[in-house]
Amino acid sequence: MELKGKFVLGCIFAFLLGFGCLVNANAGAVRSGFNDNTLAANDDGSTGLVPINFEVNFYGLTFDSLYVNNNGNVTFDAALGNYTPFDLTSTAAQIIAPFFADVDTTGVGSDVVTYSFGTGTVSGRDAFGVNWVNVGYYNGNTDKLNSFQLVIIDRSDIAPGDFDFEFNYDQIQWETGDYSGGSGGLGGDSARAGYSNGTGNPGTFFEISGSAVNGAFLDSNSETGLIHNSLNSEMLGRYVFQVRRGAVSEELINLTPASATNPLGAEHTVTATLQDNNGNFLEGREVAFNIVSGPHAGMTGTDETDHNGEATFTYTGAAAGADVIEASFTNSQGETITSNQVTKTWEEATAVELISFKARTNADGGVTVTWETATEVDNAGFNVYRAGGDGGRYTRVNEKLIVAKGSATSGARYKFVDNSGGGKSCYMLEDVDSNGKSASHGPVTSKAVRPRR
Repeated sequence: MELKGKFVLGCIFAFLLGFGCLVNANAGAVRSGFNDNTLAANDDGSTGLVPINFEVNFYGLTFDSLYVNNNGNVTFDAALGNYTPFDLTSTAAQIIAPFFADVDTTGVGSDVVTYSFGTGTVSGRDAFGVNWVNVGYYNGNTDKLNSFQLVIIDRSDIAPGDFDFEFNYDQIQWETGDYSGGSGGLGGDSARAGYSNGTGNPGTFFEISGSAVNGAFLDSNSETGLIHNSLNSEMLGRYVFQVRRGAVSEELINLTPASATNPLGAEHTVTATLQDNNGNFLEGREVAFNIVSGPHAGMTGTDETDHNGEATFTYTGAAAGADVIEASFTNSQGETITSNQVTKTWEEATAVELISFKARTNADGGVTVTWETATEVDNAGFNVYRAGGDGGRYTRVNEKLIVAKGSATSGARYKFVDNSGGGKSCYMLEDVDSNGKSASHGPVTSKAVRPRR
């Protein structure tokens, strides 16, 4: 083990994240959450064995726990304090490394490493994640910060021990610590990303192209930077690996979009993309599509991938509800590889067609909420709900249902004054039909009125 003169080991409980009524918790590749536990600020430290709460079969060895290492990796066999990244294609370590480099979280301005298990957190599946978000590099440097993540996803629905894992990247500004030949976070023995089961057997290790190449992973490199590319995902900065029967699949399939909602009678198309682990598209492969549950369960189709590795399946919604769709193909070894599952929701045509919905803060501190409809089919009326601008629960602000004025052939204009509003608030509008069925619109945020001169 390498030592630089200091070694801190520890873990403490973290905090729960709050969220606002209008803010997407994370718009990049790094997923929100996985922060129930923390690895205390350190350089080259590790946790003890941490349970991941499900079993994974990694090249014939089954694990239900791992070590979280500060330096951008997790290991199954032992904690790892090495700070200069070694070749993952020839190591004896059992390792998964989204960004193996000299992370140092002791500097002012660096966040600490967090990790936890989440139930149903990734497409409804259990997952264990580790966050290296806004972390600095040795020796306590924070002039450049990196944000990346490892997520391990339970896929025992396919076979016991099957799992996926993701490398997610939002920001990569540095690649090397000061003790690994770097200067200012750059040059020297730069970061590596990949995995190995430690045997050195063919097919049991992999490094992302650009590993150990100065400048290759950085945001400033628009061609090979990690945030500018992806693997088996439509999200830039996300690299997805599928482990089936103990081995990482060298040929992968990804189905998109992850979710969509349309009215009945419309067409919906899902696209399967086939790639190998180097990101090369697989052309001329037959893909089978299957609606596994929902109102259109049992519907199937096939298509052949084009030069972009894409095959498509299109169908028309005939019944309301949510369909779950998956796709599969046969790889070069004759094995069936199944995609992620996606969801398609079909809805009845909305009873109220809304033209506009606005909220404005008045000079006296109240808020005027206005909306206009184009048509109203069997609409009984409206309710207005408010939440604080910094997030929180929505509460109804009108005492009685605001009676509908429109019809199936014409709309109407509405105004409601919320005298208890003021400041920055979020509003939702609910329409309620004669049978009590409701639909929501918004949210919108109240805007201040400019004073007259």
